Amino acid sequence: GRVFCGSRILNTLYLKNTSIRPIEIKTKPLSSGSPFSLLNATRTIPKGGALGLRIAFSPQVERGFAEVFEIVATDTRLCIPLIGQGIRPVLDITYDKSQMGYLDMGDIVRGDESIRVIKIHNRSRFSTKLSVEFIDKLGEPANRSRDGRPVFDIVPSTVQMDAGSWVNLTCHFSSDWASLDFATTVSIGSYILNIKGRCHKRQVYVIPPPPPVPIGPPHPLNAILPNTGSDPADKLTIR
Repeated sequence: GRVFCGSRILNTLYLKNTSIRPIEIKTKPLSSGSPFSLLNATRTIPKGGALGLRIAFSPQVERGFAEVFEIVATDTRLCIPLIGQGIRPVLDITYDKSQMGYLDMGDIVRGDESIRVIKIHNRSRFSTKLSVEFIDKLGEPANRSRDGRPVFDIVPSTVQMDAGSWVNLTCHFSSDWASLDFATTVSIGSYILNIKGRCHKRQVYVIPPPPPVPIGPPHPLNAILPNTGSDPADKLTIR
């Protein structure tokens, strides 16, 4: 089948002995550098017994592969065609509040939670299965809360995407102890994403000072005009 470059898929080939005597099974070596490999050893199959051969396909380049897997028994020769294709999906991945190539989960207070959305668009002409894997030291104490839960989590961790479809992954950040250095690295398919976050002991409010009172001579329109007590026509009226 179609497999992402750098990943691996396993299939099992079952052999059953329908003869009246045991059959010794041998296999011819696969070609050097082949993405196909036999994982378990062969053995003699007793009368009426069966044997499962585990075959792995792990392509490293984007192209099709074909090979013949040859099985030799006492008086039988089987030629099994192995076919697979290495693929690289075309994905657009965007996320909120990104800075310098990483996802910034921002600042939280102990016990609170920060959430960011990772948007993925499959621009490939085929469907693909995406898996989210934490590939660094997430299991170490530096990235876990006091109760053992990881401070970072992404859901869903596995998703099947049709050609041309969109999907949203939700990243959660929460901790019950303070640190300014929470960080992890995850792989989303072949995409590598660095995530950072900061947790504080308590919330601090910063109140700006009041605006300064202007100092200077009064505006001419605010000046108090003296009342001379003369005729009303002498009074200045501002409308």
